[in-house]
Amino acid sequence: IAAEYYAYGAVMLDCGCGEGYYTSKIYSAASALVGAVDFLAFDISRDAVKLAARACQGVSFAVASCYNIPMADGSVDLAFNVFSPLAPEEMRRILKNGARYIVAYPDVYHLYELKAAIYDTPYKNTPETGAPDGFSLSRRERVAYTLTLNTSREILDLFMMTPYAYRTGKKERERLEKLQNLATRVEFLIDIYEKTTD
Repeated sequence: IAAEYYAYGAVMLDCGCGEGYYTSKIYSAASALVGAVDFLAFDISRDAVKLAARACQGVSFAVASCYNIPMADGSVDLAFNVFSPLAPEEMRRILKNGARYIVAYPDVYHLYELKAAIYDTPYKNTPETGAPDGFSLSRRERVAYTLTLNTSREILDLFMMTPYAYRTGKKERERLEKLQNLATRVEFLIDIYEKTTD
């Protein structure tokens, strides 16, 4: 999806890059398809940024918040946000007019069975229903499949990649650690927004 918007010399930004998994994939694909791009990424976690910087040569990294992005007004051609907090006002500030903003976020039943294994009352996600102010929604894609995990280690690895790892109590975590296998739905939406003229 993102490849349709790559362009030579474009300024591209990964917002909330974590340890650089998606950053690396996007940067490699963009470089292979169009050559030189100015690729930048940031995350609020200093430790995650250090890991990402080691994994992604050619990308410039910073420690920063989605709500205070260290980029000049109207300086970015294409931005990505994969499962990170959304800050539409800040994105509107840094994007050029007509620039694209690609957002991936959980659909209703994303990892529902994982949550059911942890919590007594698992909750559904509430997807976005429209474009933020200053943007138009040009495209939406839905991705859905079942992920089967066959060891306790795989289950814990998935758990540690989610926000639940930081919000789950000792009792619930112990419940999860006893699991030896788990099949859970993976469901997320990819929205492509275009910044409208200021």
